[in-house]
Amino acid sequence: MKKSLIALAVLAASGTAFAQSTVTIYGKLDQGFARGIGAEKFSLSQASGSRIGFRGTEDLGGGLKANFQIENRFTPDDGVAASTFWGGRSIVGLSGGFGQIDLGRDYTAAFWTQLAGDVFGWDGVANNAATTRGGPATSVRFANGITYTSPSFGGITLRANSSVKEGAETKNGTSMQLAYNNGPISASIASEKNAASLKYTGFGAAYNFGAARVNALISKSETAAGEEGDAMVLGLTVPMGALTLKASYATLEVANVKTVQQLGLGARYALSKRTDLYTSYANNSKAAAGTKKNGMEFGMQHNF
Repeated sequence: MKKSLIALAVLAASGTAFAQSTVTIYGKLDQGFARGIGAEKFSLSQASGSRIGFRGTEDLGGGLKANFQIENRFTPDDGVAASTFWGGRSIVGLSGGFGQIDLGRDYTAAFWTQLAGDVFGWDGVANNAATTRGGPATSVRFANGITYTSPSFGGITLRANSSVKEGAETKNGTSMQLAYNNGPISASIASEKNAASLKYTGFGAAYNFGAARVNALISKSETAAGEEGDAMVLGLTVPMGALTLKASYATLEVANVKTVQQLGLGARYALSKRTDLYTSYANNSKAAAGTKKNGMEFGMQHNF
């Protein structure tokens, strides 16, 4: 009897521990036909990076939680994984009333301002990734990083992260974002200096009218050699039930030469909460001479 009671007590304690921990498997599969700007023919491609990931949290008590996330990116047409296997994210950290601290490979703080400035979310032939990044490529993620995210104070949130110098690296990268989200209004300002001494500053804002959402982003970058990039992106999103329409206009000047003057149009139709059909079209009048200045795509995306 005593052994049975002890066994029941152990099971009960284990059940409590399991109830305080959660692990979620998630992913995305995106596949379609696309011809990007400058490409000569259509190919099987993806608008958004397909991925599989694992994230979880454990309640440590007293409002403290342990968190982790690992994510692999791959191309579904051939099943090949990215060269960095857990390249999407690879972090572990703690969260509580103080906010959240994560260690590992994660998005830079400035990335979130850049991503919010593009109605296409950096996805597909109409994406504005290069423009929202201000021209010369900023860092999308920091490896060997430390990231802090503050609690929200009246809609205001601070994000900051830094990479740690390791191996042959002689400098670390730093990135910061101050964001405001309250009702229909959202805005953020970000700055970054990466390990290659590239500097970036960006400001974005959006207003949701209900029937439509408008957003804008302006940014400036400068390489270690002094080459400057100036960018501007305008966006419009119109939800119509299962159908969502999108449009953007973007310009980019690098070293006083306009390299992007792009119009993007897109539509997404939700077959369910998890599955969408999409199409988009883009035209960059400043694309390289002798190449196609427009691109188009159509495909399907499933999230789980």
